[in-house]
Amino acid sequence: MQKLIYILPLALITLCITACDETLSESELKVIEKNLPAKIYAENIAGRVESVYDYLWDAVDVYADQLGDKTQKDIDEYNATSALLGGSLFDVNKLYGSSATEQYAKRYYKFTDYANDHREDFEEDCKNISIILQKHPEVIDDFFSGSSNISLSLFQKVEGIPSAITADRFETYRSLELNKSNRSKWGELVMGTIKEPRYSPLAVLCAMVIRVERLKYPKPVYAVYKEGEDFDDEDGWEIGYDTKQAYFVTFNEDEDVLEYTYGEVDYFDGYVQSKKNKLK
Repeated sequence: MQKLIYILPLALITLCITACDETLSESELKVIEKNLPAKIYAENIAGRVESVYDYLWDAVDVYADQLGDKTQKDIDEYNATSALLGGSLFDVNKLYGSSATEQYAKRYYKFTDYANDHREDFEEDCKNISIILQKHPEVIDDFFSGSSNISLSLFQKVEGIPSAITADRFETYRSLELNKSNRSKWGELVMGTIKEPRYSPLAVLCAMVIRVERLKYPKPVYAVYKEGEDFDDEDGWEIGYDTKQAYFVTFNEDEDVLEYTYGEVDYFDGYVQSKKNKLK
């Protein structure tokens, strides 16, 4: 019995040393410093641009509501003026078979019909622009490089986007934050005015670029080896990034090809300065 008691602590010490000696190979470091951050960054972009879709369509809706209020106000003012003059107000539109009030209403419904007819185009463009930004995140920097002319060659598959945009024109979009107070203005930028409805995929692109501008490219700040606590649990590495995101990563080498899986876990700031952190 005494011998057994003596051996057990040694076994525990051996396990501890083995766990503490776990290190990351060059290939594994490449995964957590390059491959995985690229995937995380693409996922972060996808999350941001999805919110842009919701914001912009809501902006179009808000703008349409304002146009409806303005249309009703114009009709009410016309009717009030006509009543004040005893119904003798001459309406030039009647010469062409419709009254001014009918013209106001037709113009409003023409805009709303146009916006609804282009919703599918808007949805498709949002998806395609998002995919391009995820595949080519480096293009985001081009918009803020200080160049007077910004190439949009990567976006030429999106119909309606020009080959380039001037820095001054992009700045007119950038000056408008994507917030509640600017929704009506963005609605107009995306769908045009009531007098001239015109869907603009360029406005959609600029809104998305503005939205992802402040996204940081993830940089790993800790890597802590974790042993599976239960029989079915896998051993692996908990990797934390300066974006306050963390992932549990498992590696498997198959015929000299390094494979890995990852899943999101809670970020723990205490690991950054921990002795267990293999990135220190």
